[in-house]
Amino acid sequence: MAVPDSPTPGPAAAPQACEISAANLPLCCPGENISLWNHHPRVYLPIEPAGEALGPYCGTRYLVSAAGLRACRRDNADEVGRPGRELCMTVQPNILVVGPAWIGDMVMAQSLFKALKARAPGGTVSVAAPTFTAPLLERMPEVDVVIDTPFRHNHLQLRERYSLGRSLRRQSYDRAIVLPGSIKAALLPFFAAIPTRSGYRGEPRWGLVNDCRALDQGVLSRQIDRFVQLSLPPGSPPASSNPLPRLVTRPEQAPRIIDRLGLTVSPASALALCPGAEFGPAKRWPSRHFATLASHFLGQGWQVWLLGSEVDAPTTRDINQQTGDRCLDLSGHTS
Repeated sequence: MAVPDSPTPGPAAAPQACEISAANLPLCCPGENISLWNHHPRVYLPIEPAGEALGPYCGTRYLVSAAGLRACRRDNADEVGRPGRELCMTVQPNILVVGPAWIGDMVMAQSLFKALKARAPGGTVSVAAPTFTAPLLERMPEVDVVIDTPFRHNHLQLRERYSLGRSLRRQSYDRAIVLPGSIKAALLPFFAAIPTRSGYRGEPRWGLVNDCRALDQGVLSRQIDRFVQLSLPPGSPPASSNPLPRLVTRPEQAPRIIDRLGLTVSPASALALCPGAEFGPAKRWPSRHFATLASHFLGQGWQVWLLGSEVDAPTTRDINQQTGDRCLDLSGHTS
């Protein structure tokens, strides 16, 4: 059996079998010492317990030698204290996710972060995101590093993006997942020289995203399913179920927050409504609908809290007036 240093069949080459040893792990296809300009995106492959892996793009079959398989299992047993642990644990990718610019989408992106950690618990997940989403990411234990992207909305800021991207090269990311569909969002991982850059087709960005996938909205109807699908190899069938977002709460801070906001501790359930929208009424549920929903729960003995920034104050004030001022308007008082 041939044992090439870094097996890299081109797109038109027939699939081949390659024997690898423990020195080749973690295994990636094509190999680390091969230029990517004329090959498919680099992907890291989990080694199955039987000692095999299949390249999703080129079909190359990787086989771990018997001696190498024994050595890998011995190393894993020493590391985790459980002999015979699956060799997929040797793959610990360093992944950068370019997060969405909207808070609601960032919450749903947690499903992707959970999926990445489930596939590679020892891997690192970094998220590049706007400053105002940082407190939200701190409530997601799956996120290891938060990278602030202080770019203004609808501004290219090419020099600033290039500078930040260059500074990220030292992190040696293995892969990037670009959730927004814009050209601007794809610049950062390109400037960071990340070998595999996955994302859906959006604005023309060929080359910036080299693992560009078509989105079938009929198959992937939910946003969390679309995000999680990018964690899988190209062509993978959709998962039957995906993890749901679940932010970590900090109950120990509740007394301080209650005191600062002047809330009344009550055994009644509370409904929090966030009626604001960045681009005004065109992207917002009408105030009368929020008022109807609030009145329904107020009639059942619930508390209703209205949340938002100072910009949303006119909207929350209108909703509160329609309910007879029975809501607690906290707009402009929370982060």
